[in-house]
Amino acid sequence: MIKVELFDGTVLEFPEGTRQEVIDRVARQETVSRRQAPSEAPAEQAPSAEQPNAAQQFQDRGFTNFVAEYRDGQILENPQTGERAFVSPGYVTQDQETIANMMQGTAPSETQRGQMQEQILQQYPVASRAATALQGVPFVGSYTDEAVGMVSPQAGQAMGRAVEAVRERRPGQAAALEVGGALASLPVLAAATPAAVGEFVGGAASLGGKMLRGAATGIAAGGSEGLVSGFGRGQEGTRGAEALRGAAAGAALGGAIGGTMPAVSAGIRTAWENIKGRSVGEISRTLGISTDAAKVVRTALENDDLAAAAASLERAGSSSMLADAGTGTQRLLDVSVTSGGTAPRIAGEAVTARAEEAGARMTTVMDDILGAPEGVGTTQRSIRQGTQQARNTSYRAAYAQPINYAGGRGKYLEGLLGRIPQSAVNRANDLMRLEGVESAQILADVAQDGSVTFRRMPDVRQLDYITRALGDVSEQQNAAGKLGGTTQLGRATANLQRTIRDVLRKEVPEYGVALDTAADAISRTKAVKAGAEILQPGTTREQVKEALRGASKAERDAARAGFRSAIDDTLARVNAVASDPNIEIREFQRMANTLRSRSMRDKMETLLGPRDAERLYRELDENVVSLELRAAISRNSATQQRQAIAGAVEGITAPGALSTLLSGEPLNAAKRIAQVVTGTTPEARTLRQMGIYDEIAKTLTQLRGQQAQQALRLVQRAIAGDALNQTQARIIAKSLTAPASMALFGYGSAKAQQ
Repeated sequence: MIKVELFDGTVLEFPEGTRQEVIDRVARQETVSRRQAPSEAPAEQAPSAEQPNAAQQFQDRGFTNFVAEYRDGQILENPQTGERAFVSPGYVTQDQETIANMMQGTAPSETQRGQMQEQILQQYPVASRAATALQGVPFVGSYTDEAVGMVSPQAGQAMGRAVEAVRERRPGQAAALEVGGALASLPVLAAATPAAVGEFVGGAASLGGKMLRGAATGIAAGGSEGLVSGFGRGQEGTRGAEALRGAAAGAALGGAIGGTMPAVSAGIRTAWENIKGRSVGEISRTLGISTDAAKVVRTALENDDLAAAAASLERAGSSSMLADAGTGTQRLLDVSVTSGGTAPRIAGEAVTARAEEAGARMTTVMDDILGAPEGVGTTQRSIRQGTQQARNTSYRAAYAQPINYAGGRGKYLEGLLGRIPQSAVNRANDLMRLEGVESAQILADVAQDGSVTFRRMPDVRQLDYITRALGDVSEQQNAAGKLGGTTQLGRATANLQRTIRDVLRKEVPEYGVALDTAADAISRTKAVKAGAEILQPGTTREQVKEALRGASKAERDAARAGFRSAIDDTLARVNAVASDPNIEIREFQRMANTLRSRSMRDKMETLLGPRDAERLYRELDENVVSLELRAAISRNSATQQRQAIAGAVEGITAPGALSTLLSGEPLNAAKRIAQVVTGTTPEARTLRQMGIYDEIAKTLTQLRGQQAQQALRLVQRAIAGDALNQTQARIIAKSLTAPASMALFGYGSAKAQQ
C-alpha cells in the first residue's frame, strides 16, 4: 500500500501501482476540503508514535537524502533511483516536473496550470490557434470569446482558456497569429477608413510635415483601438482599467508607427525609382558594350514604343538591325554617323551593304514570280515562234471533235450564231483561205434584215475562225470611242466573241485545253502589251481588270512577262547622282516607289492573284526597311559632319598643361593638370565619346535578325523592371507600408498583453 499523510495527520492509503497524478489529485482535494472544514471541528491531533508522518514514510521508502527546502516543506531524493519527492504539511508530490520547477522557484500550482494548458494545445491545436488569430483583429478581436459565449457559455470559456494557453505557452506563435489576424483584416479596415485620412497625411508638403501628421493620426487610431480592445479583454470590475491601459499602449504604438511610416514609404519610393540603373549593367554585359554606351542605347529604346519596335524588327525579317526598332534608334545611329571616329564608316558600310542585298533579293523575287525580263518585243516574238507547234497540236485535237447541236449547249450555240454579222463570216472565210486551211467553206444566207442563216452548221474549226474574225472587228473599234475607248459596236462584238468561246469551251473540252495551254499568239501578244501598260500612270485599275477578264493562264503569263520587262526598262533609266552614286540601291528605291502605291497594289493583285501579290508585297515591305534606315541616316548635311570633325580635332589638339603655363595662364595650367590626373581632359573626353559612338554604331548595325530581336527583348525586360514611375512607386510604397504598419501594431499589441 502507498500511504500519504496530509497536513492534519490524516493518512491516505493507495494500492500499489496507483499513478502519481491520481495520488496528487486526491491529496489536493482532501487537503482543500479539510482546510475549509467548520471551526467547530475537533482540533488537530498530533500524529501519534504509532502513525508516522509523510516525511517518515518517504524516508522509509528510501528517500533519505535531503535536497532543499521549499516554503513549509522539503524535497527528498532517493539516492538509488535519483527520484525526488516533495512533502509538506499540506501537499505531497512525486511529479518530477513539478519538483524541478520548485527548485527554480515556480509554485506547483503554476506547473499544474502549464500542464493543463499543454493538454489544451495538444487536444485542440488548430482551434486554439485560430481563436488566437481572431484576437488580433483590431477593435473586435478581444470580443470574440464573449460573442461565442452568448451562444454557448461553455464554448466561450473554452475559447478563452485556449487563447490564454497559446499566449502563455507559445508567446511567439501567439504574437505571429495575432499579427496575421490583423493583416487579414487590413482590406476591411482600408475600405472603412475615410479617404480624408490619407489626404490629411499625404497633404503635407514636406516629409517632416507628413511624419507629424502621420504620428497624430497614429495616436488617434491606435488609442481608439487600444481603448476598445482593452475594454473587451477586461473582466467584470477590470474593464475600465484595461481600457485605459490599452488606450495608452495603442496611442504610443500608433504614434510611433504613424510618424515613422512616411519616412519608410519615401525610402521605398526612392529605392524603386533608383533601381532603374540596374538594367544598364545587364544590357552592357549582354551586348558586350561599355556602361556609357549601354545607357545611351537603353535611353533611345526607352523613348520608342517597344511593342511597335518589336513589330518593326519582325517586319524587317532576317535582315533586321537593332537600328530598325524605331525613330529613337534611327536618330541615335544618325548622331553616331556625324560623331567622327570609325562610326560613320561602320554604319555606312553596314547600311549600304544591307540595302544592296535587299535590292538583289527583290530582283530575285520579281524574277521568281514574274519571270526574268526579256523585253516586250522579244517576248512577243518568242510567243509567236515558240507556240506554233503546241498550238497546232492542241488545235488539231480540238478541230477533230464534233459539236452536238441537238444538246442544250449546242442549241444555245446555234442561237448565238444568228447574231454573227455577215462581215465576220466573210472575214473568217478569207482568213481560212489566206492561211491555206483545208476546210469546208462556211455556207450562210443573209436575209433582207441582215440576219444570217447557216445552211450547214459550222464545226469547231469554223467557229474558231469566226471568233478570230469577231476579235478583229472588236480590235478595229478600240480607241474609236468619244473618250478614247472602244465603241458600242466594238464592245458588243467582243462580248459575242467571248460568249461563243465560253460555250464552245464547255461543249468541246479539247478546245478549252487548246485555249489554255497554247493560247492564240495574237491574244498572248496583246496580253504582253497589256501587262507592259500597267506601269503607265494613265492605265487605271478598271482597265487592267477589263484587259485580264476571262484571260487564259497562258495570257496571264504573257501579261506578267510584259509587266516584268516594262519595270526592268524603267529601272534601267535610273541615273547615278553625285549625292548617291550607288546605281543598284537607286534602282531598288525606284522599284519600291513604283510598286508601293495603293493603285499599283490593286493592279498587282489583279495581275498576279491574291497569293502571289501577297508574297510580292511581303518581301517588298521587309526589304524596303533597309532603304528607310539608309534614308534616315543620309539626311545629315556635309556641314554637320564637318562640324563634328572640327569639334573632335579641336578637343584632341587643345593645349596641354605645359603649353598653358608657358602661355601665361597659371590658373588654367593648374586646372589642366587636374584634368590630366583625373582623365577628364578635352581630348580624353572627345576620344571617349568617339569610342562610345563607335560601340553604338556596331551594336545598332551588326546585331541582325534573331540577335537584334533578342537584344530588344533584353532591353524590354530591363525597362519593364525600371518602368515604375513616381505614381507606381507610391502605389508600391503604400502596398508595403500599410501591411507593415498593421503588422507592427499587431505585434506590439500582442506583446503588451503577454
